[in-house]
Amino acid sequence: MLGLDDSAIVVIWDATYVYIQKSSNYHFQRFSYSMHKGRNLVKMMIVVSSTGHIIECYGPYFTNGGNNDASIIIDQFEQHKINTKNFFKDNDAFVVDRGFRDCVDFLAELGFNVYMPNFL
Repeated sequence: MLGLDDSAIVVIWDATYVYIQKSSNYHFQRFSYSMHKGRNLVKMMIVVSSTGHIIECYGPYFTNGGNNDASIIIDQFEQHKINTKNFFKDNDAFVVDRGFRDCVDFLAELGFNVYMPNFL
């Protein structure tokens, strides 16, 4: 369907929220508070195969303004946090939502095919 060869891996990247209690540690509480959700939470970046199996889970990340979906995935590849570059090969397909729009060019430069559904 995507026009890829049989050796290409197709994965879906997306972040999910894990709600947590308000911390008594002010520094942690401040960085874990999400203005968007109005609660304390941390973000986890989940990589899922096209068959629905969880491949990897990165995180937790604070929910302050600096940790959006695009910055998290760039952090994974630039900092070599795990063996992300070793696992994925050229022409593998990443299916992402529009939260990743700031990193599409970055992923394309690394040799990945990036697919983002069109929105009206």
